This record gives sequence, structure tokens and C-alpha cells, in this order.
Amino acid sequence: MAASSARVGVAVPAADRDEGWVGGAWHAVDRLTAAGLEVEAAVGDVPREWLGPTAPDVVVLHGIQYYDAALELLGATESAVRSVILSDVPLEYTDGTSEPPPGLTLVDWRWWVGAEHAGRAAAADTAGPIGFVAGPAVPTQRRTAAAFVRGVSDVDERRSVVVVHLPDFRDVDRGAATGEHLARHFGCGLVAHSADEAGAAATAAARALGATTYGFLTPVGDDAASIRSAIAPVLENLVRTAVAGTKLPGIHTCTWEAGEIWLERAPS
Repeated sequence: MAASSARVGVAVPAADRDEGWVGGAWHAVDRLTAAGLEVEAAVGDVPREWLGPTAPDVVVLHGIQYYDAALELLGATESAVRSVILSDVPLEYTDGTSEPPPGLTLVDWRWWVGAEHAGRAAAADTAGPIGFVAGPAVPTQRRTAAAFVRGVSDVDERRSVVVVHLPDFRDVDRGAATGEHLARHFGCGLVAHSADEAGAAATAAARALGATTYGFLTPVGDDAASIRSAIAPVLENLVRTAVAGTKLPGIHTCTWEAGEIWLERAPS
């Protein structure tokens, strides 16, 4: 497809233009638009028009909840969509034995790599119990939490790590209560998270009680460190590669070495 005439669709679960998961997709929209591409952004459900002949050439679906929509787009006989980029890896592809269908590219953000580094840093930064607030117990969140615990154990195998999985990324009230409980009742001197808004509420509550905190996907701000992910650049590069006519891999795996995942530390 010619880059000058290619159209791009981006479906995002919310309109939040924050510095986290959802905001990363919006930053990608801004970057693609600045590069001169025609971008149509949709909040929530995938527009039905994308199943027809006027659909975008390349579509980004930002989240595992769009997996069925990705398959529907690629299976629609009248759809103009040629490439779909899904910002997650469904469970059936996590063991490496299955390949996504033609035209579908999955993004493996590998946040667990950053979480393992964060666990090591947390064990070195503080003494006593450490808390980790994860999102719903889906495979990505379970793996991220386990990696954090493994990182702590690499430094101090006797250190206690209290892991809590919140049922909803947006339940800030429950997140705040969890952060307070970890600091006040478990004595956690450091609380980290991977649970978006709910996790940020947890670390804010723990920080108010004197705990050191680690953030997730956002700049460090009031945190001592943050697990970061190059969401916007990765999505932009994948879209521009597809628009240029280059075939994308079935799975794009982010790496620490490529700078797509990193642990940002607050200035000392």
C-alpha cells in the first residue's frame, strides 16, 4: 500500500490522554498524524464501517478485549483492512506453539522483564516487607507479579513480598484501600504496582503513610522508580512498517535491549 494514501484506524478503550497504557495509544495517534498519515480514532467498540470496503488499511486495536474484533476484521470478506495490530497476546499464543492468523500482529510488551528489574531494585532500596499491587489475575498480570517477586528473591530470598491482584484496573477506591492496608497492616516499606489507575491509587495511599513507591508505565513523578514501556513508539513503528508495505511478524516481542522496556529511576 502507498504510504501517502494509506488510512489507519486506532481503537482505544477510553479517551484518557494520560501517561499510562491508554494514553500511550493516543500518543501513537498523535505521532502518526504528525507523520502525515490519515488516522481515524475510535473510543470503545470498533466501528462497523471498518468491516466494509471503506475500512482503514491498517488497524490498531489497543487491548486484549479487542481480540474477537481483530479476527472479525480479518475474516470480513468486504473489509479493506490488510493488517491488524493487537496490543496484547491472547493466551493461546503465549507458549509459542501457535502462530496468529495472516494479517494479525500481536504485541508482547514483556512488562515482566521490567518488573523483574524493579523487584531487584526494590529489594536493594528498602528493608522489610514489600507490596506489589497487580491488575486482574490474567496471564500478563500474573506473570508480571511473579517476575517482580523473582527479582526480589534474586537479591534477598528471605524477603517477604505481599502480592494483591485487584479485580478492576479502574477501581481507585479499592486500590487506595489496598495500598493503605499494605503499608499500615503488613508494614510494607515499599509498594509497587502494575494495575494502572487502581494501582496508582494504591501507591499514592501507601506513599501518604511513608512508603517508597514504584509506578507503572508512567513517568516517576512522586515515585522512586517506574516500570516504563515504549507504547507509542512501538505502535507507531509497527504501523509505519505496515503502511510501507513490509510484512509484519506474527508477534512483535519488546525487549529490554532495544529500549522498549526500562526501569526509570527518580533523580537522586
